[in-house]
Amino acid sequence: MAVKLVRGAYIGSDPREAIHDTKKDTDDNYNGIVRDVLTGSNLGRSSDGQLPKTELFVAGHNPNSVAAAMNLVQSLREQGKLKTTPDFGQLQGMADELGCSVVQKCSDLKRKTYKTACSSLSDEL
Repeated sequence: MAVKLVRGAYIGSDPREAIHDTKKDTDDNYNGIVRDVLTGSNLGRSSDGQLPKTELFVAGHNPNSVAAAMNLVQSLREQGKLKTTPDFGQLQGMADELGCSVVQKCSDLKRKTYKTACSSLSDEL
């Protein structure tokens, strides 16, 4: 299973029923999906009881959600509970300070000997 999680809505063109009513609802939904995929929660199981192999690509304009995802990766890895190592990407128009903070966090994680999928992001930026 592959999940490409990109946050945002085009209110003028997306169906209204596909858009959350509040920003908080959007934040909670996005952060919850990241948490569920990283921890292997709510993903369903195959007939043999195994979690599906999952890949996650996280991108967004919201610095709090991106930071929360990166912090969750670090925390789950330290606890031995990380089920998949996500890739992080920068969306066109994303604030440079957010993109730079993602690259810095990935560098910090590498120095701490955490194997992360951050190298692809560093190469892209």
